[in-house]
Amino acid sequence: MGKQTGKNNNKHNQEIAPPALFKKAIGLFQSGELADALATFDVIIALKPDFAEAHSNRGIVLQMLGRYEEALVSFNKSTEINPAYPNAYYNSGVVLQELGRYEEALSCFDKAIAVKADYSSAYNNRGSALQVLGRYEEALVAHDQAISLNPANVNAQWNKSILLLLMGRYEEGWSLYELRWRLKEYLPLARDFGKPLWLGNVDIRNKKILIYHEQGLGDTLLMLRYVSLLAAQGAEIILEVPASLHALAREIPGVSCVVAKGDFFPDFDLQCPFMSLPLAFKTKVESIPANVPYLKAPAAKLNLWKSRLGDKIRPRIGLVWSSGVVRQIDRRRSIPLDMMLPLLENNAEFHSLQIEYRDGDRQIIMNDQRLHDHAAEILDFGDTAALIEQMDMVISVDTAVAHLAGALGKPLWILLPYAADFRWLQKRKDSPWFPTARLFRQTAPDDWEEVLAKINNLQKQEIFR
Repeated sequence: MGKQTGKNNNKHNQEIAPPALFKKAIGLFQSGELADALATFDVIIALKPDFAEAHSNRGIVLQMLGRYEEALVSFNKSTEINPAYPNAYYNSGVVLQELGRYEEALSCFDKAIAVKADYSSAYNNRGSALQVLGRYEEALVAHDQAISLNPANVNAQWNKSILLLLMGRYEEGWSLYELRWRLKEYLPLARDFGKPLWLGNVDIRNKKILIYHEQGLGDTLLMLRYVSLLAAQGAEIILEVPASLHALAREIPGVSCVVAKGDFFPDFDLQCPFMSLPLAFKTKVESIPANVPYLKAPAAKLNLWKSRLGDKIRPRIGLVWSSGVVRQIDRRRSIPLDMMLPLLENNAEFHSLQIEYRDGDRQIIMNDQRLHDHAAEILDFGDTAALIEQMDMVISVDTAVAHLAGALGKPLWILLPYAADFRWLQKRKDSPWFPTARLFRQTAPDDWEEVLAKINNLQKQEIFR
């Protein structure tokens, strides 16, 4: 993904509005003063309505403001004025991807490439659009073209790694995945410990190795399965995890020390981020370490939650329908709570496993007593694990709680968007990462109705029969 700013070198745009004013607008945009940048582009366009570059840059500002449809109007105006302006086609494609309109985005990237045959970024984004559309081999060709045109295009190499992992080509995929540290968005996550990175290349017997959190909570929960393999090699293991995972990580056998991220940790010999462990262990789809449970809830919390919930009279089902993070990918993964309500008609106890609710969810829960809310009592993932242990099964969208339920070996139904995360591979109804999980995938983008109808019917057949 990305956007293209800067001046177009085509002769069509050589005669522009006052250069100082245009330079001012770009500076305002780059400094984050979006409202002022937009106003300045409006002044420029009023002075020179046929200035294609100003319309395109105005569209980028509107995109940054989340005004996507208006941004598309500006990009379209830019290409109407100058049909040979590749950046405007590219930027239209990026916005259409944000809106989930992937076929249209693909068309825009093709137009950009038709104008500029060596447009590496357009090939890269073309590959991303093709991936979402399930056209994986074509997507791989597009990413390779992007890399061939610009070997320094790290975004294309990164996107290729994700695609290879999605396709189950782990040997190539995990190797390219290491390029994440060269991505702009990953630079703040990089750590300089002054100790060698371990990627399975040296014997770790009697060595102290730090394994540290780097990405999402779900990623770390997924990767904690490797701790037993590290212990089997004779390493002394130090784990650095977010505070919310601290109590849970302390229960893992073979760990000598667990540190909450940001706290002091003892000296060590080697270090490895969690998401590099599959590469270090040369993980293939058929060799994923999947002995569950590999996590367990702290005993004190188990007793506490058992007491809170009391004796079980009916089947207990834990529900997770959304992420608390508002990003495009999380919006695609999440389900409106009101769409989940038909599930509550079945004869079970339903318990929310979430601690964050989106607008309107809390009011629905307050009005519908069939879904038990525990958000105020869940202090960390140790509590979440203990609550999950009281459930007969968990039904969840793709969140960290789903990873936790799978790590605990709990029967788990995961509801996946049309363009699912690479960890779930292609088209499978099972997961080699979590043997107790069943996957229910959208067959069309944003269509949760079919998925929910399917699991509702299965609930009645398999749980309430």
